[in-house]
Amino acid sequence: MDNELFELCKEVYERFPEWNDTLDGYFDGGEVMPFSDRVGVYKDASNYRCPLYTSDFLLEKLPPVIFVRTSDGHNNTAILTVWINGDKTAHVAYMIPFDEQNRGDYARESDTPLKSLLKLVLALKEAGEL
Repeated sequence: MDNELFELCKEVYERFPEWNDTLDGYFDGGEVMPFSDRVGVYKDASNYRCPLYTSDFLLEKLPPVIFVRTSDGHNNTAILTVWINGDKTAHVAYMIPFDEQNRGDYARESDTPLKSLLKLVLALKEAGEL
């Protein structure tokens, strides 16, 4: 059981309860259950259920581009970019194409692309972009 993944899914679900249409499965008290066993997403004092989000699901929910203001005052289009470094860390960010400094807005990293995307969703929500 990946506690970090559970906590990130739980936090995304709390902020986006309408995002419960993922079909791959859900967490039930911290354990991953197949979607076919799902009887509903709910929360009570003894148990917590939330969707097990997938990278594909999150990529469909995230905007493919956002507009960012650079330090020189220009508005630029930043595109959603996902990559894995040689050290096997997974990164996501909104990058301005052909930016020589490789700056990325809302950049997040983790050990998997899914966790990085979940962190990005939370950062965008906090910034008012979602």
